[in-house]
Amino acid sequence: MQVSGDDRERILNNKLRNLGALNTVNRDKLGTTDGNAAPATSSAVAKPSTDPGFETAAVATEVPIYELWNEAWDELRNNTALFEDYDGNSEKEGANLPVHISYREELKILYVKILTFQATCLCHLSHGNGGRVVRDMVVWTDWDELSTAIDVQKKHMDEIELQWRDFKLQEQWNLEEKRHNEHMDYLDPISNEIRRIREVTEKAQSDKIRLGLLRWLSSEDFSARYNDIWSRREELTGDWLIENDRYNDWKTRPGSFLWLYGKAGSGKSYLSAPAIHSLANSCEDSPYEAFAYYYFTFTEQPDQDASRMLSSMIRQLCGARPDSPGWLNNLGSTFRDKGARPTLEHLEAALWNAVEGFDAAYLIVDALDECTTSKGTRATLMKSLVKLQKCSPPNVHILVTSRKEPDIKAALTRVPLASEEKIDLLEFRDAVNHDMGIYLQQKLDSPEFDNLSDDTKQLARSLLLEKADGMFQYVALQLIEIENSLEEDIPKLLADLPQDLDETYIRMLKSIDSRHYPIVYRILIWIAMSRVSFSPAMLAEAAIIDPRAEPPFDPQKRLKGLEKPKGLLKLLPGLLREEEDDYAKYGEGPGIRFSHFSVREFLFSTNLRENPSEKVSRYALRKDEANHIMAESCICYHLYASQVKDVTEGDQLKLFPLWEYAALNWTAHLEAIDEKLWTPLLKKKVLFALKPNTDSFICMIRFGYHKMTTASFPPPLVYRNPYSAYPAYYMSANGCQRVLSLYLRDLNTEQLNAQINCQLIEAPESFGNPLQAAAYNRDHETIKLLLEWGVDVNAQGGWYGNALQAAAYGRSEETVKLLLDYGADVNSQGGEYGNALQAAACRHQKKIVELLLEHGANVNAQGGVYGNALQAAAYIADREIFKNLQEHGANVNSQGGAYGNALQAAAAGGSRDIVELLLELGADVNAKGGMFGNALQASAAAVAAAAAQYSGSSESEEDIIIMHLLVKHGADVNAQGGFYGSALKAATKPELQSKPIIDLLLLLGAIEYSLFKSAIVFVRVIWQAVYATTMTAVHTVQSQTATVPTDQPQTAAAALMAQHRPLPHPSATTPTTPPTPTSPDQTPSPQRNTKHIPNPPSQPPQSNTPPPTPQP
Repeated sequence: MQVSGDDRERILNNKLRNLGALNTVNRDKLGTTDGNAAPATSSAVAKPSTDPGFETAAVATEVPIYELWNEAWDELRNNTALFEDYDGNSEKEGANLPVHISYREELKILYVKILTFQATCLCHLSHGNGGRVVRDMVVWTDWDELSTAIDVQKKHMDEIELQWRDFKLQEQWNLEEKRHNEHMDYLDPISNEIRRIREVTEKAQSDKIRLGLLRWLSSEDFSARYNDIWSRREELTGDWLIENDRYNDWKTRPGSFLWLYGKAGSGKSYLSAPAIHSLANSCEDSPYEAFAYYYFTFTEQPDQDASRMLSSMIRQLCGARPDSPGWLNNLGSTFRDKGARPTLEHLEAALWNAVEGFDAAYLIVDALDECTTSKGTRATLMKSLVKLQKCSPPNVHILVTSRKEPDIKAALTRVPLASEEKIDLLEFRDAVNHDMGIYLQQKLDSPEFDNLSDDTKQLARSLLLEKADGMFQYVALQLIEIENSLEEDIPKLLADLPQDLDETYIRMLKSIDSRHYPIVYRILIWIAMSRVSFSPAMLAEAAIIDPRAEPPFDPQKRLKGLEKPKGLLKLLPGLLREEEDDYAKYGEGPGIRFSHFSVREFLFSTNLRENPSEKVSRYALRKDEANHIMAESCICYHLYASQVKDVTEGDQLKLFPLWEYAALNWTAHLEAIDEKLWTPLLKKKVLFALKPNTDSFICMIRFGYHKMTTASFPPPLVYRNPYSAYPAYYMSANGCQRVLSLYLRDLNTEQLNAQINCQLIEAPESFGNPLQAAAYNRDHETIKLLLEWGVDVNAQGGWYGNALQAAAYGRSEETVKLLLDYGADVNSQGGEYGNALQAAACRHQKKIVELLLEHGANVNAQGGVYGNALQAAAYIADREIFKNLQEHGANVNSQGGAYGNALQAAAAGGSRDIVELLLELGADVNAKGGMFGNALQASAAAVAAAAAQYSGSSESEEDIIIMHLLVKHGADVNAQGGFYGSALKAATKPELQSKPIIDLLLLLGAIEYSLFKSAIVFVRVIWQAVYATTMTAVHTVQSQTATVPTDQPQTAAAALMAQHRPLPHPSATTPTTPPTPTSPDQTPSPQRNTKHIPNPPSQPPQSNTPPPTPQP
């Protein structure tokens, strides 16, 4: 297509403008390559003067030619200056990078092409129109080629630009990475410190010694109780307490105390659950906060008290601490190592130690009113709580819940508590009713009530809210009644609602079918009189035991429907509940309990006994009568089960689920009531069950084996040997003083003597005789009874040898006094600990030691596991007892016992104080004997064993110091003997291996004797080989000397000897005299026989003179 001259002129003008714009953009890019603005105009290219001829010639163009000319020269001048400035700035940072150089060179090429095009355009436009047409016709100028060259160069520039962009990104990345690394350099030390703290914390929390101490403090776990309450709580109920001003003030006010109280069944435990839940989440998010909680419940056995509550809370708080505090270890060494429990005062002090370091520690105690009042238990608890409230540190916050019992109110009134420190649920009835409305709505919307119309549900909701008076238990019981009723009867039921809980329970008892009275009554007795929960199968057995029937127990009458929880709950709706998280102590499956503790209170109440309706009052319980029924029922059940043959341990719970409880607890129920109330029939059954060598008594021994022996872990039932224990021994070991009295009165003189003084045979780890068993259990009444019946107070035998030693080991000063008053021999020998003094010393019983010494105990009496009392005190590191014994003349170097002497015992026990004291008193540091042979080996073995047993622990500084002390006082680090052979061997045993101890012993000069012995043997072998080789060489030279003239050169052997070079090792079969060489210069080389290595001589040569050097 032909382009006209005018069109071409317009195209060229537009092209020039575009190129000018492109130049501007590229100039900006180039000018800002290193972050600087474009340079000033340079004078390298002079601007041409305006020629009027141009203007005349270009009148037909759209833009005057002179303007284009001036613009082109300005562009050329500016670009030339730009390049000069760019080259001048080449020394700036990054200007000589490859991407910079490449970009600059490509940009120069582009400018040259652009300027060439501009110059060509200017030259073309400088001609007249006709000239331009002619030049176009002859294709004087190839415009396409010029334009294509520019486009190609632009593509190159685009590629360079991409590289430039990547470079800029990389540059930015490097900058950010540098900043990141700087931050990391700052954060790394912090991170390492946090990691170190975490490792130390985890190590401390997993320390087995620490965990053992916490388990000793308390084994109670209330998480199951809390989880059960939380799972049965309806959503959104109790939230008002978390939002309450008094509760939130309690959380923040220093040393605060809050008492939440209300009626029985008002849902106090269900209110404490949201508080526990909220605090648990809060403390989980903050390591500076901790909380602990405790539930009192009437079903716990043994009785809960202030000490158990404090112990549990201390354990929970210590579990939240990242460290293993020293006071906790001191508590263990003061009490646990002595076999004692901390006093209430020590526990109160320990609680304040446990909360120290936290910004806030929250303590929640639920159901104070369920703590028993017997033996002043609840009075002691309230006294302790008041003391805690008055002495509470600022970071401690205590919340308790209970009914408004008179004794609790009186104790807390003495504090006294301000109004903002109490939450009376009657005062917050609106909030309680709101919760109750939610509870009712969610219950009525559940599938159990789908058969009811909306109107009936609404009626039930409104009337129950009106009648409930804040008692959730009341509402729950009425809902059970509604669930079990027809819809037509519900309006009448709601119109006649009971007034309170007692009336509700009365109606429930009335509704029980009279035909079921006997079994219901028995079930109520068994649940009410036992502190443990029973499985449904066990209660099904109890329901059919009738002591007055014949037979008292008949398996054919078993009620299969009661062996499942559903059957029991249907029989006694509202009175029982299934504890899903609380498995029965005896038997299999979940436990069955009263639905509320108020049920048990009601059954023993005067209100029930005095009810005018016989149908109701017959369910009233009396403790003596109930215990009598329980004892007789247990004996009857046990007697029946005992006569069934071939019952294995695996079949025991399946065939007779109640047997173990019956065999172990009949005596406890019988001891709980006065003997005057025992019926003749009951006494007859007791004596029959206790007949020696009968199936009944043998089974009783098997079940009660753990109470009749000192073994910590008795064997399984099937392996328990019913050795020839007599009933008197069994009852003395179990603390059955009244039953024992009944039994002894029934014996004749010969039988009596055999029972109380005859030694038991084949009784491993037993107490040997009834008196020793009673003395160990600190049963003063039984001891007096036995002594009155003529028992020998010094009777020998059994694990402890005699009753006095058992009492001393049992930590009972009273019992020791009682036995001494009855003539016990203070120096009687025998038993595990040799004598009473040693037994008392090893149990940290300072007062008993003093008492025995006052009564003439021999301080150096030998025998027993420790050899003597001083060695026992040294091993357990009791400085007071040690010094007392030493002041009474104890010999520090007395030999005997497991550790040979007191120093070895102290080293094995890890007591630096006792080791120092013994060394000051002149103890022989290298005394031989005992398990470890010497004190140094004992210390090394004990330290290594402790580090191996407690993987989280390490060798302490004290342990290292003990070893230094022993060596400093002359201990031989290479002394041989003992269980491991030497101290180094003890530390290097695979099961004990302790690198720090090994390093220490090596540093102190210890060597491995076996290696030393091997080294001696090796030296002897080498010496013999060298000696044999040398002698062979001597013989060779001598024979050569005899046959070779004196002017001959030296033989090879002689030359080697002259040069002090080693000779070849002679074969074991090499003859003493070598064969004659075939030439004067050649000596045959004997062949080495690796199969026959000569044995080393038994003794090295006595002379130190080296073998003579043979002459040539």
